[in-house]
Amino acid sequence: MNFGIYLWMFYLENTTAIIIVTSFLITLYHRRDLFARELKIIAGFGAITLILALHQIYIFFTVRIGNFGVDRAQSGIISGIIYGAENILCGQAVMPVSFWGIVLILANLILFTVFIINVKNVLANDLDKTFLASYLCYMVTGLGALRNYSSLFSLQGYFMSDVFCKIKKNWVRYCVLFLTIVGTCGGIYNAAFHVNTTKKQWNMPFGEAIDYIHENTDSIENTLVLSKDSVLLYYLREEGYNTVLFEGYQQFEQQRLNPDWENVFDDWNGTIIAVKTFEPSGRHDPYYERYLEKIAELEGSAECVQLGNDKFAWFKKLMDPNIEDWEMKIYTFSVQE
Repeated sequence: MNFGIYLWMFYLENTTAIIIVTSFLITLYHRRDLFARELKIIAGFGAITLILALHQIYIFFTVRIGNFGVDRAQSGIISGIIYGAENILCGQAVMPVSFWGIVLILANLILFTVFIINVKNVLANDLDKTFLASYLCYMVTGLGALRNYSSLFSLQGYFMSDVFCKIKKNWVRYCVLFLTIVGTCGGIYNAAFHVNTTKKQWNMPFGEAIDYIHENTDSIENTLVLSKDSVLLYYLREEGYNTVLFEGYQQFEQQRLNPDWENVFDDWNGTIIAVKTFEPSGRHDPYYERYLEKIAELEGSAECVQLGNDKFAWFKKLMDPNIEDWEMKIYTFSVQE
Protein backbone atom coordinates (compact mmCIF):
# COMPACT_ATOMS: atom_id res chain seq x y z
CA MET A 1 0.00 0.00 0.00
CA ASN A 2 2.76 2.45 0.95
CA PHE A 3 4.59 1.67 -2.28
CA GLY A 4 1.41 2.39 -4.25
CA ILE A 5 1.11 5.78 -2.58
CA TYR A 6 4.76 6.58 -3.28
CA LEU A 7 4.28 5.50 -6.88
CA TRP A 8 1.37 7.88 -7.29
CA MET A 9 3.43 10.68 -5.73
CA PHE A 10 6.26 9.98 -8.14
CA TYR A 11 3.93 10.52 -11.09
CA LEU A 12 2.98 13.92 -9.65
CA GLU A 13 6.26 14.89 -8.04
CA ASN A 14 9.52 13.77 -9.61
CA THR A 15 11.72 14.62 -6.65
CA THR A 16 10.50 11.71 -4.57
CA ALA A 17 12.51 9.39 -6.79
CA ILE A 18 15.10 8.41 -4.18
CA ILE A 19 12.49 7.52 -1.56
CA ILE A 20 10.41 5.53 -4.06
CA VAL A 21 13.31 3.41 -5.23
CA THR A 22 14.30 2.73 -1.61
CA SER A 23 10.73 1.81 -0.69
CA PHE A 24 10.49 -0.53 -3.66
CA LEU A 25 13.71 -2.32 -2.70
CA ILE A 26 12.52 -2.67 0.90
CA THR A 27 9.23 -4.11 -0.34
CA LEU A 28 11.06 -6.65 -2.50
CA TYR A 29 13.27 -7.64 0.41
CA HIS A 30 10.35 -8.27 2.76
CA ARG A 31 8.59 -10.34 0.07
CA ARG A 32 11.69 -12.13 -1.14
CA ASP A 33 10.16 -15.53 -0.41
CA LEU A 34 7.32 -14.75 -2.84
CA PHE A 35 9.48 -12.99 -5.41
CA ALA A 36 9.58 -15.84 -7.92
CA ARG A 37 5.80 -16.21 -7.90
CA GLU A 38 5.21 -12.48 -8.27
CA LEU A 39 7.96 -11.81 -10.79
CA LYS A 40 5.63 -11.35 -13.77
CA ILE A 41 3.39 -8.97 -11.84
CA ILE A 42 6.35 -6.92 -10.60
CA ALA A 43 7.92 -6.78 -14.06
CA GLY A 44 4.62 -5.85 -15.73
CA PHE A 45 3.68 -3.05 -13.35
CA GLY A 46 7.30 -1.92 -13.25
CA ALA A 47 7.35 -1.51 -17.03
CA ILE A 48 4.05 0.42 -17.01
CA THR A 49 5.33 2.66 -14.21
CA LEU A 50 8.57 3.35 -16.06
CA ILE A 51 6.70 4.39 -19.20
CA LEU A 52 4.37 6.70 -17.25
CA ALA A 53 7.24 8.22 -15.29
CA LEU A 54 9.69 8.79 -18.14
CA HIS A 55 8.77 12.45 -18.52
CA GLN A 56 9.23 13.02 -14.78
CA ILE A 57 12.57 11.21 -14.80
CA TYR A 58 13.72 13.47 -17.61
CA ILE A 59 12.63 16.60 -15.71
CA PHE A 60 14.29 15.33 -12.54
CA PHE A 61 17.71 15.00 -14.13
CA THR A 62 17.56 17.99 -16.50
CA VAL A 63 15.95 20.57 -14.19
CA ARG A 64 15.45 19.58 -10.55
CA ILE A 65 19.00 18.40 -9.94
CA GLY A 66 20.27 21.72 -11.27
CA ASN A 67 17.93 23.62 -8.95
CA PHE A 68 18.85 21.60 -5.87
CA GLY A 69 19.11 23.80 -2.85
CA VAL A 70 18.50 27.04 -4.75
CA ASP A 71 14.90 27.52 -3.73
CA ARG A 72 14.84 26.45 -0.11
CA ALA A 73 18.33 25.79 1.16
CA GLN A 74 19.95 29.17 0.62
CA SER A 75 20.17 29.67 4.39
CA GLY A 76 21.29 26.11 5.14
CA ILE A 77 20.03 24.02 8.04
CA ILE A 78 18.03 26.86 9.62
CA SER A 79 15.84 27.21 6.52
CA GLY A 80 15.38 23.44 6.36
CA ILE A 81 14.22 23.34 9.97
CA ILE A 82 11.86 26.30 9.51
CA TYR A 83 10.24 24.84 6.40
CA GLY A 84 10.08 21.43 8.04
CA ALA A 85 8.30 22.87 11.08
CA GLU A 86 5.92 24.81 8.83
CA ASN A 87 5.10 21.67 6.87
CA ILE A 88 4.29 19.52 9.88
CA LEU A 89 2.45 22.23 11.86
CA CYS A 90 0.14 23.69 9.24
CA GLY A 91 1.05 22.51 5.74
CA GLN A 92 1.39 24.59 2.61
CA ALA A 93 -2.23 25.54 1.94
CA VAL A 94 -2.36 28.10 4.76
CA MET A 95 -0.07 30.82 6.02
CA PRO A 96 1.16 30.04 9.57
CA VAL A 97 0.14 33.52 10.78
CA SER A 98 -3.35 33.40 9.23
CA PHE A 99 -6.47 32.33 11.12
CA TRP A 100 -6.56 28.92 9.41
CA GLY A 101 -2.84 28.45 10.03
CA ILE A 102 -3.12 29.24 13.74
CA VAL A 103 -6.04 26.77 14.05
CA LEU A 104 -3.98 23.96 12.49
CA ILE A 105 -0.92 24.84 14.56
CA LEU A 106 -3.00 24.56 17.74
CA ALA A 107 -4.26 21.12 16.70
CA ASN A 108 -0.75 19.89 15.94
CA LEU A 109 0.74 21.35 19.10
CA ILE A 110 -1.79 19.31 21.08
CA LEU A 111 -0.66 16.22 19.18
CA PHE A 112 2.97 17.17 19.81
CA THR A 113 2.24 17.37 23.54
CA VAL A 114 0.64 13.91 23.39
CA PHE A 115 3.72 12.64 21.55
CA ILE A 116 6.05 13.98 24.27
CA ILE A 117 3.94 12.38 27.01
CA ASN A 118 3.89 9.02 25.19
CA VAL A 119 7.29 9.23 23.51
CA LYS A 120 8.44 5.75 24.58
CA ASN A 121 5.31 4.03 23.30
CA VAL A 122 5.40 5.94 20.02
CA LEU A 123 9.07 5.19 19.39
CA ALA A 124 8.42 1.52 19.97
CA ASN A 125 6.70 1.54 16.56
CA ASP A 126 9.16 1.02 13.69
CA LEU A 127 7.15 3.12 11.22
CA ASP A 128 7.02 6.04 13.64
CA LYS A 129 10.77 5.84 14.12
CA THR A 130 11.26 5.69 10.35
CA PHE A 131 9.16 8.81 9.86
CA LEU A 132 10.92 10.83 12.56
CA ALA A 133 14.37 9.81 11.38
CA SER A 134 13.51 10.55 7.74
CA TYR A 135 11.97 13.91 8.60
CA LEU A 136 14.99 15.00 10.61
CA CYS A 137 17.23 13.85 7.76
CA TYR A 138 15.21 15.93 5.29
CA MET A 139 15.50 19.03 7.45
CA VAL A 140 19.23 18.96 8.19
CA THR A 141 20.60 17.62 4.89
CA GLY A 142 18.70 19.78 2.39
CA LEU A 143 16.74 16.89 0.85
CA GLY A 144 13.58 18.82 1.69
CA ALA A 145 14.97 21.73 -0.29
CA LEU A 146 15.08 19.58 -3.41
CA ARG A 147 11.36 20.20 -3.61
CA ASN A 148 9.27 19.50 -0.50
CA TYR A 149 8.33 16.80 2.00
CA SER A 150 5.71 15.07 -0.15
CA SER A 151 7.62 11.78 -0.20
CA LEU A 152 7.02 11.44 3.55
CA PHE A 153 3.32 12.31 3.60
CA SER A 154 2.06 8.74 3.91
CA LEU A 155 4.42 8.08 6.83
CA GLN A 156 3.47 11.45 8.33
CA GLY A 157 -0.21 10.52 8.17
CA TYR A 158 0.48 7.22 9.90
CA PHE A 159 2.55 8.93 12.59
CA MET A 160 -0.09 11.58 13.32
CA SER A 161 -2.82 8.93 13.46
CA ASP A 162 -0.80 6.80 15.86
CA VAL A 163 -0.19 9.77 18.14
CA PHE A 164 -3.89 10.71 17.96
CA CYS A 165 -4.82 7.21 19.17
CA LYS A 166 -2.70 7.81 22.27
CA ILE A 167 -5.06 10.60 23.46
CA LYS A 168 -6.92 9.27 26.49
CA LYS A 169 -9.60 11.94 27.02
CA ASN A 170 -12.44 12.14 24.49
CA TRP A 171 -12.84 15.91 24.78
CA VAL A 172 -9.22 16.36 23.72
CA ARG A 173 -9.80 14.11 20.72
CA TYR A 174 -12.89 16.08 19.71
CA CYS A 175 -10.95 19.32 20.09
CA VAL A 176 -8.13 18.08 17.83
CA LEU A 177 -10.61 16.79 15.25
CA PHE A 178 -12.57 20.04 15.23
CA LEU A 179 -9.47 22.22 14.87
CA THR A 180 -8.07 19.96 12.14
CA ILE A 181 -11.31 19.95 10.15
CA VAL A 182 -11.75 23.73 10.41
CA GLY A 183 -8.14 24.45 9.44
CA THR A 184 -8.21 21.92 6.59
CA CYS A 185 -11.39 23.46 5.16
CA GLY A 186 -9.62 26.82 5.22
CA GLY A 187 -6.67 25.32 3.38
CA ILE A 188 -8.94 23.78 0.75
CA TYR A 189 -10.58 27.17 0.24
CA ASN A 190 -7.17 28.84 -0.16
CA ALA A 191 -5.98 26.27 -2.69
CA ALA A 192 -9.25 26.37 -4.65
CA PHE A 193 -9.30 30.17 -4.89
CA HIS A 194 -5.52 30.67 -5.19
CA VAL A 195 -5.04 32.84 -2.12
CA ASN A 196 -2.86 32.97 1.00
CA THR A 197 -0.89 29.73 0.58
CA THR A 198 2.82 29.30 1.28
CA LYS A 199 3.30 27.85 -2.23
CA LYS A 200 3.85 31.07 -4.11
CA GLN A 201 2.72 29.89 -7.54
CA TRP A 202 -0.59 28.67 -6.08
CA ASN A 203 -1.41 32.32 -5.42
CA MET A 204 -0.76 33.54 -8.94
CA PRO A 205 -3.73 35.48 -10.42
CA PHE A 206 -3.69 33.66 -13.77
CA GLY A 207 -7.28 34.49 -14.69
CA GLU A 208 -6.84 38.17 -13.90
CA ALA A 209 -3.57 38.29 -15.85
CA ILE A 210 -5.09 36.64 -18.94
CA ASP A 211 -8.08 39.01 -18.83
CA TYR A 212 -5.73 42.00 -18.62
CA ILE A 213 -3.67 40.75 -21.57
CA HIS A 214 -6.84 40.22 -23.60
CA GLU A 215 -8.00 43.76 -22.85
CA ASN A 216 -4.66 45.20 -23.97
CA THR A 217 -4.31 43.19 -27.18
CA ASP A 218 -5.15 44.90 -30.45
CA SER A 219 -3.86 42.04 -32.58
CA ILE A 220 -2.87 38.59 -31.31
CA GLU A 221 -0.56 38.10 -34.30
CA ASN A 222 1.36 41.29 -33.46
CA THR A 223 1.63 40.65 -29.71
CA LEU A 224 4.66 39.06 -28.05
CA VAL A 225 4.32 37.80 -24.46
CA LEU A 226 7.37 36.93 -22.36
CA SER A 227 7.25 35.13 -19.01
CA LYS A 228 8.88 32.36 -17.00
CA ASP A 229 5.48 30.98 -16.00
CA SER A 230 4.49 28.12 -18.27
CA VAL A 231 0.91 27.97 -16.98
CA LEU A 232 0.17 31.49 -18.19
CA LEU A 233 1.93 31.06 -21.51
CA TYR A 234 0.31 27.70 -22.21
CA TYR A 235 -3.15 29.26 -22.48
CA LEU A 236 -1.92 32.29 -24.39
CA ARG A 237 -0.01 30.12 -26.85
CA GLU A 238 -3.14 28.04 -27.42
CA GLU A 239 -4.93 31.27 -28.36
CA GLY A 240 -2.29 32.09 -30.95
CA TYR A 241 -0.11 34.56 -29.06
CA ASN A 242 3.60 34.72 -29.82
CA THR A 243 5.34 33.66 -26.61
CA VAL A 244 8.80 33.34 -25.11
CA LEU A 245 8.97 30.91 -22.19
CA PHE A 246 11.98 31.23 -19.92
CA GLU A 247 13.51 28.07 -18.53
CA GLY A 248 13.36 28.25 -14.77
CA TYR A 249 11.78 27.26 -11.50
CA GLN A 250 8.24 25.78 -11.37
CA GLN A 251 8.26 24.75 -14.99
CA PHE A 252 6.48 21.63 -16.15
CA GLU A 253 6.86 22.31 -19.86
CA GLN A 254 10.58 21.90 -20.33
CA GLN A 255 10.85 24.32 -23.24
CA ARG A 256 14.30 25.85 -23.48
CA LEU A 257 14.57 29.57 -24.08
CA ASN A 258 15.76 30.70 -27.48
CA PRO A 259 19.16 32.29 -26.73
CA ASP A 260 18.28 34.89 -29.38
CA TRP A 261 15.26 36.14 -27.41
CA GLU A 262 16.69 39.64 -26.92
CA ASN A 263 16.99 40.21 -30.66
CA VAL A 264 13.39 39.05 -31.05
CA PHE A 265 12.42 41.56 -28.35
CA ASP A 266 14.37 44.44 -29.92
CA ASP A 267 13.16 43.75 -33.48
CA TRP A 268 9.48 43.22 -32.58
CA ASN A 269 6.97 45.45 -34.37
CA GLY A 270 3.76 45.59 -32.37
CA THR A 271 2.91 45.05 -28.71
CA ILE A 272 5.28 43.46 -26.20
CA ILE A 273 3.87 42.21 -22.89
CA ALA A 274 6.55 41.31 -20.35
CA VAL A 275 5.45 39.45 -17.22
CA LYS A 276 7.46 39.56 -14.01
CA THR A 277 6.53 37.34 -11.07
CA PHE A 278 7.05 37.76 -7.31
CA GLU A 279 10.52 36.21 -7.55
CA PRO A 280 13.20 38.90 -7.22
CA SER A 281 15.95 37.11 -9.13
CA GLY A 282 16.60 34.71 -11.98
CA ARG A 283 17.68 31.88 -9.66
CA HIS A 284 21.07 31.58 -11.36
CA ASP A 285 19.47 31.54 -14.82
CA PRO A 286 21.52 34.06 -16.90
CA TYR A 287 18.80 34.44 -19.54
CA TYR A 288 16.14 35.32 -17.01
CA GLU A 289 18.54 37.59 -15.13
CA ARG A 290 19.11 39.48 -18.37
CA TYR A 291 15.35 39.59 -18.94
CA LEU A 292 14.84 41.28 -15.55
CA GLU A 293 17.61 43.75 -16.38
CA LYS A 294 15.94 44.47 -19.74
CA ILE A 295 12.64 45.24 -18.04
CA ALA A 296 14.37 47.54 -15.55
CA GLU A 297 16.09 49.43 -18.40
CA LEU A 298 12.81 50.03 -20.29
CA GLU A 299 10.47 50.33 -17.31
CA GLY A 300 9.98 54.07 -17.81
CA SER A 301 8.52 53.58 -21.30
CA ALA A 302 6.03 50.88 -20.35
CA GLU A 303 2.51 50.81 -18.99
CA CYS A 304 2.64 48.74 -15.80
CA VAL A 305 0.04 47.00 -13.66
CA GLN A 306 0.47 44.99 -10.46
CA LEU A 307 -1.77 42.00 -9.85
CA GLY A 308 -2.32 39.84 -6.78
CA ASN A 309 -1.59 41.90 -3.68
CA ASP A 310 0.06 39.62 -1.10
CA LYS A 311 -1.11 40.62 2.38
CA PHE A 312 1.31 38.15 3.97
CA ALA A 313 4.37 39.45 2.13
CA TRP A 314 5.63 40.93 5.41
CA PHE A 315 5.84 37.42 6.86
CA LYS A 316 7.50 35.90 3.78
CA LYS A 317 10.13 38.64 3.86
CA LEU A 318 11.40 37.20 7.14
CA MET A 319 12.78 34.33 5.04
CA ASP A 320 13.48 36.27 1.84
CA PRO A 321 13.72 40.08 2.23
CA ASN A 322 13.53 40.55 -1.55
CA ILE A 323 10.05 39.08 -1.92
CA GLU A 324 7.66 41.56 -3.54
CA ASP A 325 4.29 42.71 -2.17
CA TRP A 326 2.53 41.52 -5.32
CA GLU A 327 2.32 38.20 -7.15
CA MET A 328 2.69 39.48 -10.70
CA LYS A 329 3.66 42.67 -12.54
CA ILE A 330 2.83 43.13 -16.22
CA TYR A 331 4.65 45.62 -18.46
CA THR A 332 3.13 46.60 -21.82
CA PHE A 333 5.35 48.13 -24.51
CA SER A 334 4.02 49.50 -27.81
CA VAL A 335 6.71 49.27 -30.48
CA GLN A 336 6.03 50.72 -33.94
CA GLU A 337 8.61 51.08 -36.70
